[in-house]
Amino acid sequence: MTTSCRTLYFVKAGDSCAVIVSQYGITTAQFCAWNPAVGNNCQGLWSEVYVCATMIGFTLTSTIVRTTTLTVGNVNATPTPIQNGMTGRCNRFFKVAVGDTCQQSISSWNDITLATFYYWNSGH
Repeated sequence: MTTSCRTLYFVKAGDSCAVIVSQYGITTAQFCAWNPAVGNNCQGLWSEVYVCATMIGFTLTSTIVRTTTLTVGNVNATPTPIQNGMTGRCNRFFKVAVGDTCQQSISSWNDITLATFYYWNSGH
């Protein structure tokens, strides 16, 4: 890890580089440069360790643009119970079974990333 780290992040089981970079508004390239032990494509990310999430002097310069698609017509009713904090604009659902992981839950949905899945299910 770099010696100029400003913000440390404790990696939890199930976290991925995509989740971390999305949370801090950084690129995967920046994250990997600041945390050389994770490798060039985050293959070496471990849980239960601290990683550098932002550097001293780092300023977010990119702009995040969010778009929303509204589906009108014959849509499925929201099932219950739902995850606390789930977005109110959801139009697809997946029933989680014992032993499922987030990655398994969205593996058949090729049109969203794991980072997007976490974002949609975190109350945003």
